[in-house]
Amino acid sequence: MTIAQEIAALTPRFDITLEDRLNYKSSSWAMVRRRGEYLDFEDPRTGELLTLTDEELAGLIGLGEARIVRGNASEKEQAYAAATADLGMLPNAVVEDGRRAIAYTDELKARGLTYRPAEAKVKEAIAHVAARIFDPQPPAPYLVKRWQKRGDGRAAGGGRTADETTLADYVPQHSFKGNRSSRVSFEVSKIIHAAIQEVYLTLERRSVDSVISVSRNRVRLSNEERDPEDQLTLPGRKAVENAIASLPRGEVIRRRYGADKAYDAVGPVEYRSRPEEPLDEIEMDHTTCDLFVVDSLTGAPLGRPTVVIGADRCTAMPWGAHVGFDPPSVHTVMQCMRNGMLTKNYVRMYADAGIWDIKGSWPVFGRPKKLSVDRGAENINHDMRALAVDLPIKEIEAKAGRKGRLKGGIERFLGTLNRTLLQEQRGTTFSNVVARDDYDPKKNAVITYEELLEKIHQWLIDVYIRRYHHGIKDVPLRRWNQKIANYRPRQVENIDKLLPLFGRIEHRVLRRDGIRWKHLFFTSPEVMGLLSNPDFLKASTNPRGDVVVRFRYDPSNVDHIHVYLPHARGQETMHLRVSVERRAREYARGLSVWAHTSIVKMMRDDAMGTIDFAALDAAKSKLIADLDRDTPGSTRVRSMVRIARIRQIGGIAPYGDSVRTTPEGSFEDRRQQVAVETSISVPKSHSSLTAGSGGLPFPSEFEPDEDDIDFAARTMPKPVAATPKYKRGDDPAAVLNQKRAKPGGRGRRATPKIIMPATGDEIDFYNDEVRA
Repeated sequence: MTIAQEIAALTPRFDITLEDRLNYKSSSWAMVRRRGEYLDFEDPRTGELLTLTDEELAGLIGLGEARIVRGNASEKEQAYAAATADLGMLPNAVVEDGRRAIAYTDELKARGLTYRPAEAKVKEAIAHVAARIFDPQPPAPYLVKRWQKRGDGRAAGGGRTADETTLADYVPQHSFKGNRSSRVSFEVSKIIHAAIQEVYLTLERRSVDSVISVSRNRVRLSNEERDPEDQLTLPGRKAVENAIASLPRGEVIRRRYGADKAYDAVGPVEYRSRPEEPLDEIEMDHTTCDLFVVDSLTGAPLGRPTVVIGADRCTAMPWGAHVGFDPPSVHTVMQCMRNGMLTKNYVRMYADAGIWDIKGSWPVFGRPKKLSVDRGAENINHDMRALAVDLPIKEIEAKAGRKGRLKGGIERFLGTLNRTLLQEQRGTTFSNVVARDDYDPKKNAVITYEELLEKIHQWLIDVYIRRYHHGIKDVPLRRWNQKIANYRPRQVENIDKLLPLFGRIEHRVLRRDGIRWKHLFFTSPEVMGLLSNPDFLKASTNPRGDVVVRFRYDPSNVDHIHVYLPHARGQETMHLRVSVERRAREYARGLSVWAHTSIVKMMRDDAMGTIDFAALDAAKSKLIADLDRDTPGSTRVRSMVRIARIRQIGGIAPYGDSVRTTPEGSFEDRRQQVAVETSISVPKSHSSLTAGSGGLPFPSEFEPDEDDIDFAARTMPKPVAATPKYKRGDDPAAVLNQKRAKPGGRGRRATPKIIMPATGDEIDFYNDEVRA
């Protein structure tokens, strides 16, 4: 033997007997012979031969492609060896039982008592081990012999010899006890699974009883064609339930409840990384409040308002909010965006004046780089795309439909708002009908729109942004302050250029009589002068020779539009404000597009070619009368929300120093002015301290001079008296006179008397003559 042969590496030889098997390539190979370093195996089914060296066999076992199975190991022992591979996953008590068993069996092996030992010697070994491990109840000799046999068999199942047993071979495996084979025949099992596919796994979500009935019926029909000795057994409930339990849980949920429910139940959780800079991404969504709101003057329920919230993903700070009765639309989205981009000084103005009880401030404002929204029609439209280009916003990402998890931050935000604030108020609708039980939200509603607006701001500013947020692992306000110290959000530089952008876009032909839109004419000397401007005509004339102008309009107010000036690039503003024609200004002031359309529909007929503004004014007056007549006794939720929407309660969102929540001149604005001027005896020059839009002070007179303050202090104890607090059951007429009225009984209709601002007369709209 040469020196090279002496120092050559040798692979250890495998101890394989003729009874052992090699599991390789989905076949069980039998050991035939060993020829030095070569091992010969044979496939009993095909007679194919396989020759491997010890080194090659070790490599295949290391790759997991081959596995040695001892010949005396059963399938159950092989399965047991695989199940006990990780002792750390078993209970400590079970592992300790295994330690006790291996202590006794090792003693028998050490004394050579492995083949038909004498019982006396076995008892002596057991007593020795019991004294060593302090076992108060030593096992019987037959039990120790059983442990030894079971350990040797499980070692063989793991590919080891009898002298290579481990603790895992002696650990009790209770899950292997009992009969693990199905008692249901193959034919009955096929019938059950077919019934499950056709009856149970459907969107109708039929019950297990339906599956049992169908399965039994099909078994009976099958037995009619079988011999008496070959009858099938009728399946029971347990057989059907076991068949359902054997199916993948995700597939069952998907077939019965849809893909989204299945993903929420068993789908993988993916965490999105948060942006590094504030306002890099804003998530925005709508929700309907789980709360009924009442009218501040009559106390009648108005319905459930809609809340739009935008939240910053980087800091979890609320960016903008809008509360109103308009359904999700471009208008509500733009109101929330306007509130978010501009400063929110109105919060401290209300708080410092004692109107709102809010301690902190709302410091978040600026232009976002990206908006994340759902696929609602209010988010995917030409107006939003144009707004993103003009602001500019780099991207508006519309998440996949019906997958709220893709913007889980804002979904959780709105859920927390409803759950921790709105559902704790009187008049809550709860999250669903089951949770509501016998609670009547309309009957118990007491909160007004003004109070709801205050509570939402109070919760956002004094609660939400000051508590720990699990998503960012920090307090939102603290995170915001840290971020803006290094990153400066993009701010608004020219508000006059910005405000016209928050409107919807329309195209109309500019004629000598102005711009005709929605049966209204918009004209001014400036817009008519555009017809003689060659630069404007060159940019706006279409191939047919018509002068087409692009303008934006505010859906909450049709008394003006903003005409785009394509030739005015580089100027301070590229929009020209154009008011409605003079004869329609009083009609259109503070009127929403939706309310105007409703009024026009009331007056339209087949022969109508032009608009009669006298008839429109009469229709508008009738609409106001109908609103005040129908509100107290209305029980239909849609009607109540429609009334609130026509009045424009919460029609616009406050921003900056503007404290308005309803357009100037709207139904609610005039109604509140009349109510406050009638209920509080204040001279004309000081009435602005108490009158307001939506029950809030007028912005133009929010900071009166010292004489006004002294006069207000003598006449009004608190500025909050501008918005009288009403309780359910108060008579509206008595409320206007600041007198307590007896609450009306159930089924009683109130008879409010409204003071009309034009005449000052008291008109009872429930009077038959007036109604006629």
